[in-house]
Amino acid sequence: MSRNDYYEEMKENARQLRERYGLTTPKISKADVELILKDNNIELDLWVPEGIASPGFKVIRGAFIDDEYGSTIMVDRNLPESPAIFTIMHELKHFFHDRHLGKIHCGDHNQREPIEIGAEVYAGESLFPDADFQKALASMGIRSGQHCTPEDIVLLRHETEATLSYGGLTKKAEHLGFIRKGAFAGVKWRQIEQRIYGRTEYSQSYSSYKSRKKQALNDPNVVQLPLF
Repeated sequence: MSRNDYYEEMKENARQLRERYGLTTPKISKADVELILKDNNIELDLWVPEGIASPGFKVIRGAFIDDEYGSTIMVDRNLPESPAIFTIMHELKHFFHDRHLGKIHCGDHNQREPIEIGAEVYAGESLFPDADFQKALASMGIRSGQHCTPEDIVLLRHETEATLSYGGLTKKAEHLGFIRKGAFAGVKWRQIEQRIYGRTEYSQSYSSYKSRKKQALNDPNVVQLPLF
């Protein structure tokens, strides 16, 4: 199987997951994710525990473990809700398709490996299928082959209440030909969002996340432990 065929298979499996759990919009909630985890007997472990910092989470957002105790998904507890949901969907791909590997750490060190790209593709499709993305832009008067603007992406995210982040939406727009690769590098999404809508709950949570992360990683009084 070629890499492209593998990625397309992951998209199809993600769409099947949406159908199985009645996910019909780009808005995926914590309750939706909790149902999937519960239905498949997967433990969610928010790492690291309160009052403890791990240098490993500078580069690792999540992990999947399958052992004699069962299946566990680990996620950085400081992530805002949308990135946390994306990370859980990423790890669900490993649960459904890579369980035989036993343990997978997902981070900067292996992000270009096909198994990890496949998990990113799976997560992106499970949160906002390509076909739905194209239909949403078409409803805004933007069709395939036409370039959209950063403002269009902000409007799209708010109008659809999409869980997928601006980074994820940008990657999808690139892949589907709505923008050139790298065209939105350096875009200040929060500034555009605040200009159009005012300060939003998500922008506040993202700023809070960055602040908490910096504090946890630089505080000499916080105990430092290895990731596993």
